[in-house]
Amino acid sequence: MTFLAAARLRAGLAARHPPPGRLMDTGGYRLHIDCQGSGEPTVVFEAAVGSPGLSWALVQPEVARHTRACVYDRAGIGWSDRSPQPRTIDIMTAELHALLAAAGIPGPYVLVGYSSGGWQARYFAHTFPQDLAGMVMVDSAHEDQLRRLGAQGAPAQARLIRVLPLIFKTGLPALFYRRLPLPGYGHLPAESLEAYQALFAAKNQFSEAMAAEVEIVWQNMEQVRAAQISSFGDIPLRVLAHDRLDVIPGVRLSPEAGQAWLEMQEELSRLSTNGKLVITRQSGHDILFEQPDLVIEAILDVVQAVRSAAGK
Repeated sequence: MTFLAAARLRAGLAARHPPPGRLMDTGGYRLHIDCQGSGEPTVVFEAAVGSPGLSWALVQPEVARHTRACVYDRAGIGWSDRSPQPRTIDIMTAELHALLAAAGIPGPYVLVGYSSGGWQARYFAHTFPQDLAGMVMVDSAHEDQLRRLGAQGAPAQARLIRVLPLIFKTGLPALFYRRLPLPGYGHLPAESLEAYQALFAAKNQFSEAMAAEVEIVWQNMEQVRAAQISSFGDIPLRVLAHDRLDVIPGVRLSPEAGQAWLEMQEELSRLSTNGKLVITRQSGHDILFEQPDLVIEAILDVVQAVRSAAGK
């Protein structure tokens, strides 16, 4: 009886939360993109590993009051279709580029990346430099962080996450989907959090895509490192970083590692001669949830710098 009830509940969950944006064909499968506001430059948000565009619900609406702001879901995540291709960073970069073209959203863009979305944004900018106008890194992962922080491979929960799809295929999590402690729990607006939880509980592909992204994240880190991204010229760049010791979620590190984290964040700020590092002591890794105003301020600062340089 419980499994039947869960199956019925799952069938209705996704239907109650239709996509707020558009589903665009990117080569046989569709990706979801949701743009708000108008004006240039367009701000494109890159979420953390396994997370949907809904992660930016505290930030996107405020940025959209000043310019066009677009969030999207990587393949399998949120409202997007599965992709038959592996979740390597070069493939995900090509998918985003195809999505923006299909949606008719021209660059250059201000790219905003949180956590692993930070190196995702940097790799996109490295691959398509003509599409880069400015950048904001929000406690961005660094391609050298495992070696320089002394972490020995992925944390335990990263290895355990591969069992998530098996659990969610039972349908049982749908019975208590509003209690799922997903990123942003306790911070995101109620409507956005419920949609996030409902989609995660209702769609097998969501947990499968999350597991796939997490499983390959260390390989993607090495691919970014191999790209040797050293400079973005003089584009406006803002790097937000926290100074606590949870710099790799789930891994407790030494105070020396904490200092190394801040050194890496400073290095990221030097990717542009117009870069600036902002260190916050009022939040942990989840700056976009705990201090969204700080993120909004940094994005609008970059947007204004881009407009000033263009004489607008």
